[in-house]
Amino acid sequence: MDKKEQITTNIMQLAETLNARYGNIIPKEKVGEAIERFSGSEEDYDIIMSKVSQLAMNYVVNYQKNQVLTNDLPKEEGRDSQTFAGIRNVYQKVQQLLASNETKVFLSGGVVPYFLLNQDSNRLHDDMDTVARMEDMPKLRFLFQQAGWYDPSWDSLNIAQDGQDYGFEVKIDGVPVGIYPFTYEDGLLTQYTYDPYNTACKIKEMPLHELSDYVTTYPSKDGKVYDMMSLEYIKKSKEKVNRQKDIQDVVKIEETGLLRKEVEDRIFPPREIQNKKAQSLNTEKTMGNATIPALLSAMVVGSFILLGTVLFFF
Repeated sequence: MDKKEQITTNIMQLAETLNARYGNIIPKEKVGEAIERFSGSEEDYDIIMSKVSQLAMNYVVNYQKNQVLTNDLPKEEGRDSQTFAGIRNVYQKVQQLLASNETKVFLSGGVVPYFLLNQDSNRLHDDMDTVARMEDMPKLRFLFQQAGWYDPSWDSLNIAQDGQDYGFEVKIDGVPVGIYPFTYEDGLLTQYTYDPYNTACKIKEMPLHELSDYVTTYPSKDGKVYDMMSLEYIKKSKEKVNRQKDIQDVVKIEETGLLRKEVEDRIFPPREIQNKKAQSLNTEKTMGNATIPALLSAMVVGSFILLGTVLFFF
């Protein structure tokens, strides 16, 4: 297939994918205009496809601005509905997917001590939260999309108006799974989170002596090894909130015998520096003061381009 045919095929496939997902947001005549405009271009193939990506993303952004998403998200007040057994089964599926692709996420939240103790929590949980390195997020989106779990309407990159990556959620066997990025630079941990139920985009910061104070690897009672948010950080967070379930979880964290006193003594609760609705964020600035189109042009990962969070393959 020559360059012109490849570009034509890619544009048609992309339009078909977006129209199927968002309800015919790209008219047929616009698809024809794009093919005519780009298929005969003398520019480099990657440059052309970056421009196609930008054009496609403009349609998605306009759609998101003008329509309230009404997918199958559960009501926020009814989120505590997942059993520990269900979460454990989903975690195993996620690990099978990621281990074969040399990618990792770190399990976080109240389920952590129960994994390490190999015990049932005997209570309901709202979801399974994980954190991941910011640089791993494009590949994680790709892998979850390949597995059939990815939903672009649960992704902050399709909703947040500043173009920042606050993470995304997927649903696996009915269990919501959150994947939220963090960065660590010059002793400062920055954690981004996104809540698709109310579109809240949050940023927290915390000075760290070393990254292992925040994410690390633990052995469990059943002989397995887990990548997890640190017990010290989870304990500090739960002691601050101090609900009944948090009190129970802290007891179980201490029961693991894996707390590191030196880490517990030197870490502090994070400082929240942002908690805003996705639609109210600055529409011009994003990471490094780059605009959304600039980010789109740079979103080339391996053999695919990430269109916002719509994956387009060559």
